[in-house]
Amino acid sequence: MEKKYVIIGTGAAGYAAAKAIRETDQEGSVLLIGKEPYAPYHRPRLSHFIGQDVEIEKLLIDQVDQYEAKGIELKLGCAVRQIDREKHQILLEDGEAVIYNRLLIATGANPFIPPFEGEWSEGMASIRSFQDLMDLNRGLGSDEEIVVIGGGLLGLEAAWSLKKTGNRVRVIEFFDSLLPRQLDPEMGRVYQEILETKGLQFSLSNSLVKVEKENGKLQLSMKGGEALEVDRLVFSVGVRADTALAKATELEVNRGIIVNDRLETSDSAIFAAGDAVELNGQGFGLWTQATAQGRVAGLNMAGGKERYRPEAAFTLLNIAGIRVFSVGNVQDYDKTLDAFNEDKERWKRLYIKGEHVVGGSLIGDVSQMQRLKKLVRKSSFVDTTRGFEELLV
Repeated sequence: MEKKYVIIGTGAAGYAAAKAIRETDQEGSVLLIGKEPYAPYHRPRLSHFIGQDVEIEKLLIDQVDQYEAKGIELKLGCAVRQIDREKHQILLEDGEAVIYNRLLIATGANPFIPPFEGEWSEGMASIRSFQDLMDLNRGLGSDEEIVVIGGGLLGLEAAWSLKKTGNRVRVIEFFDSLLPRQLDPEMGRVYQEILETKGLQFSLSNSLVKVEKENGKLQLSMKGGEALEVDRLVFSVGVRADTALAKATELEVNRGIIVNDRLETSDSAIFAAGDAVELNGQGFGLWTQATAQGRVAGLNMAGGKERYRPEAAFTLLNIAGIRVFSVGNVQDYDKTLDAFNEDKERWKRLYIKGEHVVGGSLIGDVSQMQRLKKLVRKSSFVDTTRGFEELLV
C-alpha cells in the first residue's frame, strides 16, 4: 500500500525531509505544505538583499519544476488549521482534509520582538520572510537614521546591508559584546572595532524601552538613558520556536516540540525537525542543523533507523569583507590559545577546557576553518605548550 507522507513547513528541515523520503521510498506520495506562496528558499540570505531589487527565484533552493520531477507535490500559500491524530489527517485553512501515514511538523520559528512601551508602527520591521524583505525594501530610502536591535549574526548582516544603501546605522545589543554566541567578549570587541572603522555605530549593554511616533520619526528611549530620533527601526534579536500547531494537537511541548533522537514526537506517527524542536533540553536555530534534522526525520519516516546526533555548531559570516568563523563552545572554557596579528588583521583563538579543544574562532583569515572544525568536533586533546599554528597543521 502506498504510504502518504505529509510535511508542514517549507524551510530547510521540510525541504531536506522531502528529499530524504523520496530517496528512500520512490512509491509513496510526498506532500510539502507551506503557508508562504513560495517554494523552499534560503531564508538566511534575506538580509543580503536589503536595499536591492530581488526576485524570489534568486533565493529558491530548487526551481518549482524540480519538485514535480522528483515526485514531490507542493501546496503553497496555505496554512494548516488542525491536526487530527485519531483520523491521521490534517485540515487546511481552505477546508481540504489531507490523510497521512507519517507527518512532519517543521513550522520553524517566529521572530522574537523584545517587549517595549508603545505601538508597532510604520518604519518598524523584522526580517524573517521574503514578504518582510519586500516590505522593507519598498519603503527604504538612503540617508536615513536607522537603529538595528540585535548584534548577532543576522542583526549585523542587516546592519551592514542597510549601511551599504547609504544610511547611518546604529546597532543596539543587550550583551556587552557582539556575536555573544559566536565570540567571547574580547574577540567580540576586536570585531566591533573593525566594524566601527567601516562606519557602523554600536551601543552595547543596552536595550529599547519605549517607542513613540512623532512627525514621521520614531522617538526611541533606551535603557542606557539615550533618546534617539530615527527613521527606521529593525529588529533582529533572535527567534522563538513556533509550537502553536503542536500545542493545539496536544503533543509534548516545552520551549520547542519535544523529540527523541529519531526526531519522533510524543506521537510515533508524527515527527518534527528544525527550529521548532527541542531535543534533550536543547533548541536549534541554524540552517545546517535544520537540514541535518530534516534528513534524519525524512529517512525515519520512510522506515529508517537513523539517529540525530548534534555536532558542534559552526557559523561563517562575511561583513564588509571581513570574514568570521566560529565553531563549538566559546563561553565555557578554562583557557585560550591565540595567534593574533593585528597588522594583518588576523585573529585566531582556540578555547580549551581541561586538555581538550571545545571551540574556536577566526577573524580575518578563515583558511583554517575546516581543520579547526575537525579539532572541535573530535574534542581533540591539545598540548598547550605547542603554538596555535602547530596544532592546526
